[in-house]
Amino acid sequence: MSSFTKEHVFGYFEGSLTPAGEQSMYESISSSEEDAAAFRAAENEWLASHKASESSARMVDRVRAAIEREKRARAHRLYFRVAMIAASLALIVSSALLLSRREDVATLSEMVVPAGEKTEVTLPDGTHVWVNSLSSFSYPSSFKKSVREVELDGEAFFEVQANPKHPFVVHTPYGTITVLGTKFNVCSYLEDKSAQTALLEGSLKYEIAGKTVMMDPGDLVTFDRSKILISKTDASQYTSWIDGQITYDDILLPMLWDRLSRIYNVRFDIRTRMFDNESIRVAFSEHDPIDEILRAVQALLPIKLTKEGDTVVVANQS
Repeated sequence: MSSFTKEHVFGYFEGSLTPAGEQSMYESISSSEEDAAAFRAAENEWLASHKASESSARMVDRVRAAIEREKRARAHRLYFRVAMIAASLALIVSSALLLSRREDVATLSEMVVPAGEKTEVTLPDGTHVWVNSLSSFSYPSSFKKSVREVELDGEAFFEVQANPKHPFVVHTPYGTITVLGTKFNVCSYLEDKSAQTALLEGSLKYEIAGKTVMMDPGDLVTFDRSKILISKTDASQYTSWIDGQITYDDILLPMLWDRLSRIYNVRFDIRTRMFDNESIRVAFSEHDPIDEILRAVQALLPIKLTKEGDTVVVANQS
């Protein structure tokens, strides 16, 4: 018998399942074929009862991405599993990881930040990391002598402790970032169609799909799964989320929808593609009601935004 019911799966898609319930479901699916089959059956039933909208598809992609993260974490477990604890509403999952060919064993911690939350962590080398909503971040309790490696699926701002002899490497779903000592923001969610890295200080190397880009302060690299775009920007605006502010001189509407969905825990049902290439300037606080933000966007563009429960419908003005 499955360890969860189809109501648990429906609850996740509809936003009513608790973070602890989500984690329990991920673990069950990643470790049990019976549970995985039960999840797929419930997923198909939920999709059949909802319109085949992009928001529904993106929610399913998000679940699958979380399950894959749990499978990767399980692959790293060596001898035992350390109990889960909550820190600033971020779930920390500890496990054992073999860091070298020697018998040195360190603890790998994975934090999964719930929607609308963010957290801060200091790594063993003194590097400070701020992790944003719905992000997964993994790091060891001690680094290798040759390299410092972490994994990120989501968004985070890094203040890397300088150590030229031991590069700092961030593995993301869309590329690998190598630095010596720097400040940068990376937004790379597996379910998104694009990823962005903004450099504030120092220099770094961005590698993706066999291509390498060397970045200087003020550079913004955007990867949209097919090409790499490099532009100059005020990189500080990409870290405004740390202080609860969202400020962009120029942001594409699909990227704005992604950011709003993670702050306010809502889903966007996209029923028009007319505005996918539209960009606007925004400045708001995470404490501002989402209804006010939607009204402000409607004042700028001929677009209709209707909030229905935890879903925002994006359509043309009739």
